[in-house]
Amino acid sequence: MPISSPLHTPRGSRRGTYPTRFPDDVLESHFCLLEETFDRKWLNEQSDGHRLRDLWWRDDTLASIELVTVADSIRLMNEIDSSWVKGLVKDIKQNPSNCHGYIFELVGTAMLARGGMKVRPMPKNFPAYDIAVCFPDGFELLVSLKNHDISKFEMEFRQNCDEIRAIAAAKLRGNVHSFCMSAISRTYINQTRMTGLKKLIAQIPTIPEAGIQLPYPDVRVNLSRPLKGFDGMALDPRYYSDTLQILCSQHPNEQRNFYSKVMEAEEKFHKIFKPDLTKQARIVMMRLHPTADINFLQAAAQRMLEENPDLQVDGFYFYQPAVVHDDQSTVICHHLQQAISMRYPLGRLIRSAPLFGTISTKPTELRLRGKGIDQLLEGSLMYQRADHFVAAKLEADGSLFGEIKNPASGIHVHRVFELNGQRMVFGGKAPGHDKLRVL
Repeated sequence: MPISSPLHTPRGSRRGTYPTRFPDDVLESHFCLLEETFDRKWLNEQSDGHRLRDLWWRDDTLASIELVTVADSIRLMNEIDSSWVKGLVKDIKQNPSNCHGYIFELVGTAMLARGGMKVRPMPKNFPAYDIAVCFPDGFELLVSLKNHDISKFEMEFRQNCDEIRAIAAAKLRGNVHSFCMSAISRTYINQTRMTGLKKLIAQIPTIPEAGIQLPYPDVRVNLSRPLKGFDGMALDPRYYSDTLQILCSQHPNEQRNFYSKVMEAEEKFHKIFKPDLTKQARIVMMRLHPTADINFLQAAAQRMLEENPDLQVDGFYFYQPAVVHDDQSTVICHHLQQAISMRYPLGRLIRSAPLFGTISTKPTELRLRGKGIDQLLEGSLMYQRADHFVAAKLEADGSLFGEIKNPASGIHVHRVFELNGQRMVFGGKAPGHDKLRVL
């Protein structure tokens, strides 16, 4: 079975890559600020699923980028309103299930300040909006910051996929040197069908080298024992290499749920008096998960603004960050779209500046790429995880060479070096999959 890779690819963006290494003084100063702000003891406790502590325990570059961004946001906002920062930090620590929303309030406000906007944070529990953006002539944008994270449907999908991979490894590790599973469905794979897939994998029959297709309702399941992994590299038979790819359509309610969050954000402004548009305007700035269809949401919001002149909001800014890959680089792309009403005052535009990454003029695309394959996965959920073990190459001069790769999200290539009968395995510092945790 050919192994292809789903990639979030940038469209209309400037090329850029992760920094290969932060200057030691930058890391030290920012990490020290995080320790002072959140308490070193709290950060070093075993993570209980708290996003910030999850990042603190990781040592890959993407985690460092996110942590440095949070630290720099704290540094910048401390200069503006240190009491507000302390309140947000308390909320971040005490609310692990909703900490991402509070972190976006911090990072999103800092992005505006970094872009040259004068921001004034509101007190805790202030109705309707979170910050005021102040212009030199006294005009204000009343901004409500909202975060719409991964949906419960996608979270359930990914947790089930993780369990399927673990079940396969428990059954096959030590019996075969490689395992590859590809499952494709034209509809969303719900909990009932996921449970059935787990039972199917727990009872895997002997897998012939040529592969086998397992019968399962509405899901095409292919299993194989490939001799080669990503980029056609021969897998080391002394180690267990596995690949799991599961593709299905999004849940039918996925985008409707994203839209419902837009409506909820608008309703928050009902708590305050309608402002004088010569002095103030009301804005919702919403961070979107990469799964969200930003084009659909922008069009729906624009239509809503045009068809309902009495709406309690004057404009929406949709912000969608994502880790993207192309053939030569990996980068964090930041994409922004707006929907504004006819009454929105001209010239009152929001400027923002992310600390890392590149600005994309178009939303990213999820594509499946491989040998002879380049397919747009629109409206789909894709899970991909792989650990491939490849023997280092013996060079003519007797030295061993092996490139350690993280060629696509979730794919990790480990190199096996053998010298004087002793084997060593080297892997790169890369996250399990390239998903932003707090940005």
